[in-house]
Amino acid sequence: MKTLGRGALLAVVVVSLTATLASSQSTNASFELVPDVKVSNPWGPQLNIDAQAGTAVWDHCCDGGKWRVRVTWHVPQEMSVGQSYPIELGITIDSYQSGGPSRFQMNTLAPDLAEALNVQAPTPGRGTRTVTFLARDYLKDWKEFSITIGFLSGGVTYTYRR
Repeated sequence: MKTLGRGALLAVVVVSLTATLASSQSTNASFELVPDVKVSNPWGPQLNIDAQAGTAVWDHCCDGGKWRVRVTWHVPQEMSVGQSYPIELGITIDSYQSGGPSRFQMNTLAPDLAEALNVQAPTPGRGTRTVTFLARDYLKDWKEFSITIGFLSGGVTYTYRR
């Protein structure tokens, strides 16, 4: 039996590491945002949602107060496994008339991600937050996944497909 010297052993380790990296790169999966978007609107005409623009406006009147709240968001158009992507959230209270303060919230849900943005009215009345979605390695085995932007008991679900 022949013993390997230190240099030969190092060469074997480097070759093994290179083969592992090459095989993981060849299985890298990319996902694209599909045009079919699911919108949930429990407020009817009081809530105007534009899923393509990433905006919604809630003109609420009469039961407990009157206010106008704008929510905005941005999701990536395409993603690759192993990369991180920003998801932007925003809430602006354009007008607010009520007997006391209120808190408004929106969130984003995705595989291994649940984050929220809270804004109190009447002040500060505005807030933004950028959260990071990491497209983890296990997604390479999935054909599709979704990101949901939730607000005002409704929201928008975006589907990403390979």
